[in-house]
Amino acid sequence: AVFNTRAGLRTFVTTAYDYAINLLREQSDASRAETADLFGLKMPRWQVWDEIHTHTVWTAGQVVANFRKNGMAPPAFTFF
Repeated sequence: AVFNTRAGLRTFVTTAYDYAINLLREQSDASRAETADLFGLKMPRWQVWDEIHTHTVWTAGQVVANFRKNGMAPPAFTFF
């Protein structure tokens, strides 16, 4: 049901970003420098956040395409 309405989708995305922002705020500099495993690739934790951001930017177009495919106007894009 969350993905069937514009308001539901906005709530889902906002909740996901708020969760990520809180994780970043609570993470220490030492923790960001630690090595993490992202799908089998070893990298610093800060780079994982960069990869997630890049993935989000590149896949945002799919959200727009799916909205249009279903006859809906895509959500407005704003920086947070």
